[in-house]
Amino acid sequence: MIVLSRISSVVHVFFILIGIGFSMALAIGLHREFGMPSTSPFTMEIRRRVWWTLFVFVSGVQLILGRPAVSLVGVTVHLPANVDDHDLAVNMDVLPECGTGPTITSCLIAQVNLAKIANAVQVELLTHHLPTYQKAAALEQRISAWYHELPAHFSLDVPFEPRFDIPRRVLLWRSFHLRIVINRPFLFQRITAKSNLATSTGLIASCLAAADECVTSICAFLESTDNRRRGLTWYATCWLLTATFVQATCYIYEPGNALAPG
Repeated sequence: MIVLSRISSVVHVFFILIGIGFSMALAIGLHREFGMPSTSPFTMEIRRRVWWTLFVFVSGVQLILGRPAVSLVGVTVHLPANVDDHDLAVNMDVLPECGTGPTITSCLIAQVNLAKIANAVQVELLTHHLPTYQKAAALEQRISAWYHELPAHFSLDVPFEPRFDIPRRVLLWRSFHLRIVINRPFLFQRITAKSNLATSTGLIASCLAAADECVTSICAFLESTDNRRRGLTWYATCWLLTATFVQATCYIYEPGNALAPG
């Protein structure tokens, strides 16, 4: 309980601070796209990166805290280009052509697209508390489509140096967490109704599968490396709590379930 209390306090403080940053970004117009000669390609690219990074953070913390989803109404700024920092220059006339391989912004672009789905999930949960099965299945399908549209280098089978590998893992862990969040209301509904858990197919199965993937992936990574940065540890702890809570709830409710430990 002490750990949960501390995490909750940190998240609330972070929500306040990131909210201030997001409001400042709106105030100076980072959400607007400008062309030449109003601003240079370099400046516009930096504005895009800052805006969408803030959006990802705000979207994530609002989902965790159950706050209303951030609105993108009136946002015209484009996604950042898939180019590395060393390809940018202050005095450039045009941006270099976007690459298809991993760059410093690859994960940011993928994070933005996932955060937009997270916004839709948050709106549905806050509006209906328990979404319809069809709506939840549609959101689950959007997450699945997002995952399958990721470039091949997002697969964990592709070796990466830490500066690319860690953002990639955080991205995938976030997607597991989102699948848990959209599907767990159906799990808790079954438990509240004292019904048997259907764990072979459907949204409950997807929720439990996401929880298992999340725990397995995070634990395997932490056991395989000494590169445990504070920011990474924070993400890992937050999402492990969500995933293990789902698992523990199922194990307590149905100790004889096939998913329960022997």
